[in-house]
Amino acid sequence: MPFLIYMTFADKAEAEKIASALLEKKLIACANIFAPHTAVYEWEGEVKTEEETAGLFKTEERHFAEIESLVKSLHSYDTPCIIGWQTDKSEADFSNWVSSTI
Repeated sequence: MPFLIYMTFADKAEAEKIASALLEKKLIACANIFAPHTAVYEWEGEVKTEEETAGLFKTEERHFAEIESLVKSLHSYDTPCIIGWQTDKSEADFSNWVSSTI
């Protein structure tokens, strides 16, 4: 069953760079990089409003730790958002494609 990972990045270029690195190492089958959006959050006691880019990565759960490690080594954020969750339903051909790709 596919495993999904949601991440945010400083910009589209960073998202594409990290997605390419993950694809090269066959840790993900696919990445969807979304248009820039506004993030509002607290960091070190201050409320921040900044533009960032998000991505959704399709993989398998067995790759999460290695993805997390590689992303942290390449990411510009001190604390990158890396959130994963197991899917409970997926179209069979898509699931097979993810498994056969990575």
